[in-house]
Amino acid sequence: KSNQVEDAFQRCRLLLENELERANRIHNETIAKEIENYMDTLDRIEDEFKLIKNLGEGLTFTFNKGPLIQGMERGDWILLDNINCARGDVIERLNSLAEADPTLTLYESAEAQEYSRNNGIHKDFRLFVIANNNRKMAN
Repeated sequence: KSNQVEDAFQRCRLLLENELERANRIHNETIAKEIENYMDTLDRIEDEFKLIKNLGEGLTFTFNKGPLIQGMERGDWILLDNINCARGDVIERLNSLAEADPTLTLYESAEAQEYSRNNGIHKDFRLFVIANNNRKMAN
């Protein structure tokens, strides 16, 4: 009987040791997840700090070239459909691209940039414009 009791104690001890190891692993995983959450929070706070710092130094805007400008530079063919729906000032700016010697001046960046056949407008660039004057809001 004493051997059976000792054997039962050994099995219980082994079972508890295994459960303790498992609990430690789970506990470590929980701690690791908590640390990751704190790191994410710290990253967000750091990003907000940088944003606030930049706001204090003044905002700067960057002009990003859109599909039309990129197409002009690459020599793409571009179709603008329903141009009649565009605002009048947009149409006026695009008119210079339809001339024999096309040009386009951009004032959106810090310094005005003028595009022409010899300066930025690719020789293969073509602009096709379609207007539907039967639609409402036709300009």
